[in-house]
Amino acid sequence: MFIPTSSAPGEPSKPQMQPELLQLQRSSPGQTRWWRTSRWPLSAIRSHGSCRPRRGFLQGYSAQVAVTADQIIVALHVGQNPNDISSFVPMMNAAQAAATRLHDRTGNPDHVIGTVLADAGYASDANLTAPGPDRLIALGKSRTVAESSRARPASGPPPPDATARQAMDHRLRTPEGAALYRRRGATVEPGIGNLKKVIDRFSRRGLPAAASVLHLAATAFNILKIHRAATA
Repeated sequence: MFIPTSSAPGEPSKPQMQPELLQLQRSSPGQTRWWRTSRWPLSAIRSHGSCRPRRGFLQGYSAQVAVTADQIIVALHVGQNPNDISSFVPMMNAAQAAATRLHDRTGNPDHVIGTVLADAGYASDANLTAPGPDRLIALGKSRTVAESSRARPASGPPPPDATARQAMDHRLRTPEGAALYRRRGATVEPGIGNLKKVIDRFSRRGLPAAASVLHLAATAFNILKIHRAATA
C-alpha cells in the first residue's frame, strides 16, 4: 500500500516538483528526446517517489498491513523501500506475535494464524521457504493464478523434488489452494480501501511521524470495525 505525503496545511496534497534541468538524449539521427529531472522539497525528506499508474509520480511511504480474515489490522509497518519482498518475513513474524499474545490472553482457538496469503509482490525463494506459518504466495497476478488453476488443475502434495516456486505453483493450482487464495482479495483489499478512508495521506513529516499517524489510523479503523460488529 502506498500513501502519499502531504504538504503544509492549505497546500496541495502532493509535494510540488521543481524542475531543475532539461536534458537532451539523442536516440537516433534526427530524433531528440527531452527528459525532465526534478528536485523534491525537503518536506518530503526520507520518503520515496513512486510512479503510480494514471496518477503520475507521487512522493510518499510504503505501508504494509497484516489483516485477519474478519479485516482486523494486527500488524503494520511504514517504510521507504518501494519493494515489498523484504517486508514479508518481518510482517509475518509481527502478525504471528500478535496472534500469540491474543491467544495466550483469550485461549480462543480461532486466535491463531492458519495460512498467510500474500500477493506476487512478496514472491521470492527466501519468503517461500522462511520459517513460520503456512503460506500461499502468488507467483503472478490474481487473474493469472485463477486461470492457471482452471487450465492446469493439480491435486495432492507437490512432487518431492519440486523447487520452492514449483511447489507453490502446484499448491495454488489445487482446488483447496485456489479456493483459499481467492479469499486474499476479499480480506485485505477491502481493509486497505477502508483504511484509506481514514487516512488518504500522511499529514506529518518524517518516517517516525508518518508511522505514528498510520498506527493511530489503524487503531481508529479497528475500533470502528469492532463497534460495528458488536452492534450489528
